Amino acid sequence: MAKKQKPKKQEPKKQEAKEKPKKKPLGLKVSVAVFGIIGILLLINGIFGLFTAETTVDTLVDAIRSDEYSEQLQAEGLEESLSELQGMSDAELRAMLMESLTFMLWIILVLGIVYVITAYFLWMQNKIAKYVASVLCLLGALYFPLGTIIHGVVLYFLWFDEDTKAVFAK
Repeated sequence: MAKKQKPKKQEPKKQEAKEKPKKKPLGLKVSVAVFGIIGILLLINGIFGLFTAETTVDTLVDAIRSDEYSEQLQAEGLEESLSELQGMSDAELRAMLMESLTFMLWIILVLGIVYVITAYFLWMQNKIAKYVASVLCLLGALYFPLGTIIHGVVLYFLWFDEDTKAVFAK
């Protein structure tokens, strides 16, 4: 005799505990991409600048001491600045230029880190990141014309694009 096979109990389909994540709006993707790219470029610039600072300072000292540079500054009416720089010894001039350059490069590195962190928190849809990004966009808009266009687009997406606004309204 053939055994009767018991019908298999149908297990209830497991409902997905997690809903499918909604797609992130284009404005958010563009904003994160812009901030990430600018941040990485600033980091590369700062790191490269720190490694080449000594060579850059040597080139600047040579240029300040050259006659061609002196004539150019005199033509632009900057004789006073030139005479102050030429009155310094090479060691003093190198030290001053190295301090100034290093300070500016550290600012660039910190800005790069802030841009990358802001990009990450924008992606995580953090409201504070939206405000930090807005401040950085206002500062970046001063780099006319390209910075104005790029940062203006990001500001538009963050504050006026309905889909992107909805993400931060939660």
